[in-house]
Amino acid sequence: MTKSLTNKDVNQTEATFKVFNDCASMYDEKYRDISAYEPSVLKFCELLQDQHSKILELGCGPGNVTLFIKERFPNFNVSGKDLSPNMIDIAERNVPSANFEVMDCRDLESIQEVFDGMMCAFLFPYLSKGDVEQLISESSRILSKNGYLYISTIEGNYESSQWTGSKNYPELKLFMHYYQEEDLKNILTKHCFKIVHTEQLVNPTNGDNELILIAKKN
Repeated sequence: MTKSLTNKDVNQTEATFKVFNDCASMYDEKYRDISAYEPSVLKFCELLQDQHSKILELGCGPGNVTLFIKERFPNFNVSGKDLSPNMIDIAERNVPSANFEVMDCRDLESIQEVFDGMMCAFLFPYLSKGDVEQLISESSRILSKNGYLYISTIEGNYESSQWTGSKNYPELKLFMHYYQEEDLKNILTKHCFKIVHTEQLVNPTNGDNELILIAKKN
């Protein structure tokens, strides 16, 4: 990891890594169905006009979103990155036609490729506002002109971010960051993005209020 982290950041990252690495198989089974997100993911894909578009998915987990994309847009070139080696192992089995690699999403400065789209599904709840701004800044660098960024996150006041247990697995503690549209709009605008789609939904698995944004690089 190239970024200098505080002890608090390190503790949050270590907890996130442990939960998702230890529970990768369970997560794969529980969240394989992404039907609630299909309309927004399809919209994102349809905005990419080239049938051979390159997509970078950060925090790809077991490849559930990548699988959905590749089944419907098989010519898309999708690369998935995740901090958890166990998640990457499962993703490689689930979607052998995509490319996967273990990587901390906060190390985007190491990526020199250019992508047409970037997907951050279920990632921002595990990133601080500083990390989110750095990620969006780097996204602007590696996205092509008129490229698109997909974001889904838990909606709420950032000041209410807290350690929490899963509703189904309360012994698993994660630090969850909450974001409102205005929080993200300000950061996106600062880094030359314009929001082109906003959607709100209730997560069918855990009842969280979620916010989905698609932003276009100016």
